[in-house]
Amino acid sequence: MALQALYNTANLFTSEALKLLLITTDIILCRVEIFVKALPLFGLTLMIFVTDGLVYRDIRKFQAGRESTLFFHRAKLLMSFCLLIPLFFYLSIPLFISPMLIFIVQSLMLGISIKLAAMYFKKYI
Repeated sequence: MALQALYNTANLFTSEALKLLLITTDIILCRVEIFVKALPLFGLTLMIFVTDGLVYRDIRKFQAGRESTLFFHRAKLLMSFCLLIPLFFYLSIPLFISPMLIFIVQSLMLGISIKLAAMYFKKYI
């Protein structure tokens, strides 16, 4: 009899844990779907900032400005940081934060790092 009660308690705990796991998975998948739907925002922002960075690069090149690869390599490292850290933050935070707030800030940070990388790119295009 005691074994049956222990078995029922284990089933109850397992079913609650399974429900919690399914709810958590559903929330994360919904947030990933929102991120995928925000990809056109990132594409538009990146096109604008790449164009702006290349214009600044041409202006600097025509004025015989200095070229340094330090800024290019730092901006290249900053790109992955600006893309992944806010995404992981948004996926893992247990509170509701408007996705628009996170993705607009994320796209601006990513755009500025892309602009810096395009601005200090030394190769001939």
